[in-house]
Amino acid sequence: MTKNENINIWFGDWGSYDDWGLQLEGMGIGFPTPRENKISVPGRDGTLDLSEVLSPITYEDRQISFTFSLAGRHEDLHTRASAIANKIHGKKIRIIVGTDPGYYYEGRMKVEAGMEDDVVENIILSGEVYPYKYEINDGTEDWLWDPFDLENGVIREYKDLMVAGQRKVVIIGRRKPEMPEVICDTEMTLKYGTMTIQLPAGRTKLYELMLGEGEHELVFPGNGTVTISYRGGSL
Repeated sequence: MTKNENINIWFGDWGSYDDWGLQLEGMGIGFPTPRENKISVPGRDGTLDLSEVLSPITYEDRQISFTFSLAGRHEDLHTRASAIANKIHGKKIRIIVGTDPGYYYEGRMKVEAGMEDDVVENIILSGEVYPYKYEINDGTEDWLWDPFDLENGVIREYKDLMVAGQRKVVIIGRRKPEMPEVICDTEMTLKYGTMTIQLPAGRTKLYELMLGEGEHELVFPGNGTVTISYRGGSL
């Protein structure tokens, strides 16, 4: 990657360039290793692959790493490296890559620092994060243009939806199967395919629904207000 001092990597509330003056030299975001379940059967060629028999394929955590440079006096470099470590080293935080602002990674980060020459320090921020990256917007927050991907993004606006007789809501699911939550101001009914779910007033986690890739139509007959929380996850 060509160095670009204007690219921010957000670690929690701190921007790598805006807050710490770090110039991004390179980054590595690996894909997670699939968890495979293979059995060797006597008298059979190869192995019997049971990895997706009981559920969709699952993954190990993934590794991410960001290399930065920081120029200045020795004394300043040590102080600033320690300040960064005090904020994130060993902590579980959200990481947002400036070139992919619609998603965040989440995991535990560590800090490594070393001198390249008399005035430049290399700082590596790396960690083990969850297999999937998650959408910033879960449909209940204010929708913003700035982090939106015009080519691949999904507009999620599921907050305070009025139901007057009947309301259909189409949720576009991502790669990670995810259970949505519904908040009702009164008792409601939810229909999904051949399934009917009675919803009490308040917040309900829909353990019956695992929404994966594709379009999912949720139908709410009745009257009231509903809010749906669905956070998509992608590799």
